Amino acid sequence: MAFKNEIGEQGRRLFKWRGYLPFLIAPLVLSAYFSSEIDSLFADAARSGIFQAMALGTSFIGLCIRAFAVGFVPKGTSGRTTKGQIADSLNTTGMYSVVRHPLYLGNFFVFLGIVLIVGHFWMLLVSLLLFLVYYERIIAAEEEYLIYQFGGDFLKWAQDTPAFIPRFRSYKKAALPFSLRSALRREYTTFLVVVLCFFVIEVAGNYIIERKVAIDMFWGGLTAFAFAQYIILRTIKKVTTFLDVPGR
Repeated sequence: MAFKNEIGEQGRRLFKWRGYLPFLIAPLVLSAYFSSEIDSLFADAARSGIFQAMALGTSFIGLCIRAFAVGFVPKGTSGRTTKGQIADSLNTTGMYSVVRHPLYLGNFFVFLGIVLIVGHFWMLLVSLLLFLVYYERIIAAEEEYLIYQFGGDFLKWAQDTPAFIPRFRSYKKAALPFSLRSALRREYTTFLVVVLCFFVIEVAGNYIIERKVAIDMFWGGLTAFAFAQYIILRTIKKVTTFLDVPGR
């Protein structure tokens, strides 16, 4: 099998598990905390409120990118399915006019914030390398599918639109108006998962370093809020049509 085809095949397998990357770095997180006294570039700074706010803000930038992307797209594209690629139409406006994979760009910032809060330089490098290898294969498989589905239309768009680093001067107004309800319906789970990652890392880090379970009021309150919004929005989604937007 040619190397390019092998990369695509690996990407198709990883596509089903693309939401589980944070769990793959769990062993690295534990290793980083256990080695905190012998291998850390900014571990002390990472315990400060300012550094934690920067890390959380970085992840929230990623969440905003994701919400902004999915809030404009039509139904049948940019979904959360794990069964395989789905694309009833080719998104080329809005966020998709400046970068081909805005959701994965959002994931990068989410992931970067989660890794930053641990405060270990070697883990940052290893984790970013893991992200690159992981998503490079998923993107290869996804674009292979889009070439098959849309042919020349995709190739022309891909030629004018970078894969991962945005080119803002190429922005084209989205074909559909932004829908907050659509963004909430698609991203409320992501918000909970991101907050839980921060919460677990904070609690685990405090326990490993200080040998006690300590829950900071801020992280406890943010996690409670994340659970509350998840329960409320999931209930609304299941028992009403309020979050359903025609054509989204």
